[in-house]
Amino acid sequence: HKGVHFIVLNSNEQDGKGEYRLGEGQIAWLRKDLKAVGTDVPIVLAMHVPMLSLYYPAIEGRYVTSDGMFSNYKEVWDMLRDYRVELVLQGHQHVYEEIYTRKTQFVTGGAICDNWWLEGGFGDTFSGYLMVYVDRDDRITWEYVCF
Repeated sequence: HKGVHFIVLNSNEQDGKGEYRLGEGQIAWLRKDLKAVGTDVPIVLAMHVPMLSLYYPAIEGRYVTSDGMFSNYKEVWDMLRDYRVELVLQGHQHVYEEIYTRKTQFVTGGAICDNWWLEGGFGDTFSGYLMVYVDRDDRITWEYVCF
């Protein structure tokens, strides 16, 4: 869309230990898709369980990857190193979070459904959704819209 390649991954797959991960079929598909796209095209990734998050350290004061991120995130992150991944959209945590590293912006959105069980929001994040914009110069911006 408008010169940006969008990829949606299923980070809800689980291994035999109950940890979230991207399965081998999905990894193979991603390698093939990236090769076809090339290294000059801006890429936006979207997934549910995060690839990178500070949710547990910030909210609970401890590092947890088994529920906070998918388990083979490093394999995927290394695969993306030579590509122009500008934005990674993720969910699962019900908090709004932004992390910038290695020229990639990670944005974890809150959730529309928070009001079902967390009236008034979760921490500093209120129910909402993320709006992503791509301008004519391939600049990608976003805003978290609360309601």
